[in-house]
Amino acid sequence: MAKHNFITLHPRAKDITGKTFGRLTAIGSVGKTKCGNYLWLCKCACGNTSVVASGKLSSGHTRSCDCLWLDAVTSHNMTGTPEHTTWLSMRDRCNNPRCAAYKHYGARGISVCPEWDDFSVFLSDVGHRPSTKHSIDRLDNDCGYTPNNTAWSTHTQQMRNTRMNNMLTHNGKTYCVSEWAEVLGVKRSTIANRLHRGWSVDMALSTPVKHQAQSR
Repeated sequence: MAKHNFITLHPRAKDITGKTFGRLTAIGSVGKTKCGNYLWLCKCACGNTSVVASGKLSSGHTRSCDCLWLDAVTSHNMTGTPEHTTWLSMRDRCNNPRCAAYKHYGARGISVCPEWDDFSVFLSDVGHRPSTKHSIDRLDNDCGYTPNNTAWSTHTQQMRNTRMNNMLTHNGKTYCVSEWAEVLGVKRSTIANRLHRGWSVDMALSTPVKHQAQSR
């Protein structure tokens, strides 16, 4: 390992020396970013080292020296397929500030769940693209890419999802989806899924939620 000049932390700074984040173990701080975050030299489980900002470690944004990403890319034999290209684009617009679409995604808090750092997990959760008319879509546009909020959708289905941002009128009352979810005591994603599947507003808001019986 190359020699590094470690710096002394401020007394109130959180010392993460020796702590592990994914495949990375923090060794010592080697500086600060322009925003004041400490930069940490980390040892990866694969043997490589990398320097990562403390915020990216604590948030789970960075969990390896890139070997995790490389493992995902090279182990599935699907490079170049629509599913893999979609996965790369999804991660790029959420994680890469240099991506033209980043301002509409990562910059406003849209993220990809850590489990989907592994392409095979992403594919297992969302499945193969049903047809050339389908693209990846978030059911709730205010939330990130997670198994419960992501699906392959046609253009028509995606247009239905825009109703999530509109006011919905039911039984003479008009609220936004978040307010309806609170009033009805259901999850926002439940209403989103129903609208996504083409349910009318009245059906989406009036149909009781079926709860699975708990095992005894």
